[in-house]
Amino acid sequence: MYSFIATNEYVHAALGTPLSDSGIDSLSDDAAARMEEFLEPEDLDGVDPGGSVFDIALGGDAMVVGLVALGLSSEDPQTELTNIRQLLPGLVEDLEPELRAYGVVDGTAMGDPGATHPAAVANLRMAREATRRGLVDGAVYAYERAISLGPPQVTASAAIELAALKEQKGDLVAAIAALRTAADGGDSDLGTLALNNLGVILAKQGRHEQAREAYQQAIAANHAEHSGLAQLNLAILFHELGDLPAARVSADHAVETATPETARRAGKILGDLLEREQDVEGLRRAHERAAERGDRALAATFGCSLGSVLEAQERPGEAIGYYRDVIAAGEPRQVAFAAVHLGRIQDRGGEPEQALVSYRVASESGLPEYAQRADLLTGELLYRQGRAAEARAACRRAAESPDGPVADAARTLLRRLDS
Repeated sequence: MYSFIATNEYVHAALGTPLSDSGIDSLSDDAAARMEEFLEPEDLDGVDPGGSVFDIALGGDAMVVGLVALGLSSEDPQTELTNIRQLLPGLVEDLEPELRAYGVVDGTAMGDPGATHPAAVANLRMAREATRRGLVDGAVYAYERAISLGPPQVTASAAIELAALKEQKGDLVAAIAALRTAADGGDSDLGTLALNNLGVILAKQGRHEQAREAYQQAIAANHAEHSGLAQLNLAILFHELGDLPAARVSADHAVETATPETARRAGKILGDLLEREQDVEGLRRAHERAAERGDRALAATFGCSLGSVLEAQERPGEAIGYYRDVIAAGEPRQVAFAAVHLGRIQDRGGEPEQALVSYRVASESGLPEYAQRADLLTGELLYRQGRAAEARAACRRAAESPDGPVADAARTLLRRLDS
């Protein structure tokens, strides 16, 4: 599955910089005048419109803060406030603490044109809450306002999240347009993420060449996090197109350059490809690199693939060493896989009691695809040893498996035990 990221976790901490630290001290005279024009006199009791932005935000009630946050940046504040009330019912009041934390200034009062526009940030916060509540029209409205008002970082964040909303609603054309806005918005970090997400949508549409180009642009940006994700998605794309050599190259690059989580996902693809090719040496190199980096989970992934290939090549002695290393690494899914395979080798090698110990590790893993297969193998081994009661208990557990062949084999053995 492609990795499409559309959460607010990539909105950097800089967006939370208090206005008191931004060098913005007061509203412009024009902004203050417009603020008074659209507020009732009692709304401004105790508030000095010429004071600091933070003081103004803290001095007003919720709707005042909402108007300050969203209205003063508009040519038509009254219409803006009407839209807010209609499209975002209750949000201004509910987000009062959030809006108070940011305050607002008119765009003309911004000393630094590259500084975060508080109205844009307020819109972005509103849009996220509207999305959470299912107020789609209000969310779209607020996202579009944030895009139009924001400096590059806010614009890109809002565009990426708007694209996710549009994609969920099936409007891929609008999603693509929003991602192109983010990609071209001037924020290199979020622009790289937007290119990755753009590639995901294009791939879903079957526009494979354009998806490849988007991923390669993201890779070329050499971003520590998002470029590695694009490498992973490119590997998935090549894999789906049947270009396995290219998929292997991209997966290998992702393993080497991506964040640990993404590298592990890429390692699964790379391990599967190398296993398919029965490439023991390639798997050894990948395993050694992962071990050198101290990534036990990634090393365990390659260890499982190595063990499988060595088993298939009838080299059980070598496979045992890798399976034991995988179990020692402690990654639950790989441990369960290795324990099942290690137990089979031990059983075939005349070590039934050791095999039962290995099967027990898998059985107690809590992972049905491995636990119930281990239960079946345990039942078969115990049946051969004449330990009918224990075999019956193991087979009953295996008979609950969602894996049809495992469940069928367990029921067959139960009938034999009961006959």
